[in-house]
Amino acid sequence: MALAYIDVGLGGDELNYISFIFLVFLIGLLAVYVLTPNRFKWTVLLLFSLIFYVYSGVDKLLFMLGTSLVVYFSAFRMQKIWQEYGRILEMGGGKISSAEKKQLRQKYASKSKHVLLFALIICMGILCWCKVGIQAIALCNRLAGSSFAMKIIVPLGVSYYTFSAVGYLVDVHWQAVEAERNYPKLLLCMIYFPYVVEGPIPRYERILPQFDKLTSPDYDRFCKGAQLALWGLFKKLVIADRLGIFVNHVFNGLDTSGGFVIPVALVFAAFQMYADFSGCMDIVTGISDIIGIKLDKNFDHPFLSRSVSEFWRRWHISLFNWLKDYIYMPLLTSSLLGKFRKKIKGKFSEKTVKAIVSILPTACVFVIIGMWHNVGMQYFLHGLYWTFLFALTALLEDKLAALSSRFHINTESTGWHCFQIVRTFALYAASYLIFTPNTLQDSILAFKKMVTDINPWIFWDGTFYSYGLDRRNFWLAIWSIVLLMIVDVVQEKHNIRDMIGRRNIVIRWTIYMAGIFAVLIFGIYGPGYDATSFIYQLF
Repeated sequence: MALAYIDVGLGGDELNYISFIFLVFLIGLLAVYVLTPNRFKWTVLLLFSLIFYVYSGVDKLLFMLGTSLVVYFSAFRMQKIWQEYGRILEMGGGKISSAEKKQLRQKYASKSKHVLLFALIICMGILCWCKVGIQAIALCNRLAGSSFAMKIIVPLGVSYYTFSAVGYLVDVHWQAVEAERNYPKLLLCMIYFPYVVEGPIPRYERILPQFDKLTSPDYDRFCKGAQLALWGLFKKLVIADRLGIFVNHVFNGLDTSGGFVIPVALVFAAFQMYADFSGCMDIVTGISDIIGIKLDKNFDHPFLSRSVSEFWRRWHISLFNWLKDYIYMPLLTSSLLGKFRKKIKGKFSEKTVKAIVSILPTACVFVIIGMWHNVGMQYFLHGLYWTFLFALTALLEDKLAALSSRFHINTESTGWHCFQIVRTFALYAASYLIFTPNTLQDSILAFKKMVTDINPWIFWDGTFYSYGLDRRNFWLAIWSIVLLMIVDVVQEKHNIRDMIGRRNIVIRWTIYMAGIFAVLIFGIYGPGYDATSFIYQLF
């Protein structure tokens, strides 16, 4: 048996966004931030981001600092290489032929690529070791019959700051952005406390310029940021943590769960993940809005999507866009797939050729998404599940359009749009059957019990109230989901924060106080229950 373990750091705990100590941390930050001249405000953010990080463990900070130095010097070196290439072209004037320019560019691109590969091996090597270290040691111990022990340190937010750093390095190599000369600012970009734990994955070219334009928050900025953070707290404490009780009871007790309980638990699991993850995004985005740094949107009402492709344009947007830019598009435009496209061209329609060629890059994207969450067969299958849906959608698109026309279906009607939304949500909720149960065997058991146990009477005999939620809390969860969807529908066309801001002070503060009391009264608290852990901070 492997004796390796994940280290929790010298500090012992992360500074969770909904803990009391984080509130004290935030008040202290804002007090110092307001009193600091604008040109030095970014240094306050760096100092407090380091404090935030150190709280999780000094050893974790050292790992992160090592990565940041590799990123800084590698980016700087790549820029020097390209500057040297530019000087040679300048000195040559118009005397260098096109063939010589091409040869010269290839030479310097190769130099830059070597630096890039060095940095990627270190950054991704650390990330992969953090993800699979325990499994690798366990496998070696089983093969060798030993009991080797090793302490595995997992830096806070390692997945998020690694992906953002890799994107930055690739952009410097592609000459899409310039390398940042100021190391402290680059470090702040990596560990800015609102996004280091759960994202969104930052793009440095959008974050770095904002550090030079920081100002103290005014009343309007503070109120709008606080509104968003309050809504995030409601989603996390009132909706997600309440749904989580039901979901855990069902999938941790499959011996007594079956039939229609399973699909209800899957629906609850889908809303739990959405409320938990988007709730965290609302909290950190609201805080960052108060500070004056605009973060990228990570969710755009995904449960209103009418197709799987639209869903992934609205869900975990920063991760999906990162994978599209740095994995999907380079693979799709690679010479290997270019040759394959030429080979099958003419044998199928142009749309079918595009669909077939896109399967490999799509599979890579979704397998990475699956393994991002955890290493194991369940997560690998989760990636294949979404690959299959994307491929099926692309291959059957024309046939489905023809069927709709043949049966005179008005694809622009509200009813059809509602059907598409429900269908897409059902496909998403079904994916939770793959990895929400503890093991793949439990997933198979849950599926069997769902299709073989026919028990419609549970909808009226009170069975649902035996899975951790009494009648009051079960229906509170249902009505909270309804409220969540109403807000999402309204936000599709209107900015609710602006709508609240236009009301008079009495109405505004009535809404604020109602939100605060809703979180305090209906939030899930109590001994033995940890309401401070966000699901995605584990990834």
